[in-house]
Amino acid sequence: MVHYPKPSKADLFGRLVTQLKSLDVELLEALPPSLDNYDVVVDALFGFSFKGAPRPPFDSILKLLLDTSQPIVSVDIPSGWDVDQGATSTTSLVIPTPRCFESVGSLYR
Repeated sequence: MVHYPKPSKADLFGRLVTQLKSLDVELLEALPPSLDNYDVVVDALFGFSFKGAPRPPFDSILKLLLDTSQPIVSVDIPSGWDVDQGATSTTSLVIPTPRCFESVGSLYR
């Protein structure tokens, strides 16, 4: 399942949605009150360049991420996280995120 909270009209994102639908990936219009019924949560909300306080609907999504007891795997960098603090589980799509080399979490290559 994928939650796409603020759909974009950009062609790239439209093609990604089409691809998800062709793979029978369910698109959630709203998140449940808890993420604890999922085996793992993938955080791909914000990248390393995000600045400022998150606005709705992202602020409530970040709260769900903070409140869950389930493992979270973050793409590139955990959303709402200070990039200088280290991470427990991240994945990079192109090149490794430099500060993650100093992480205290498990390392898989």
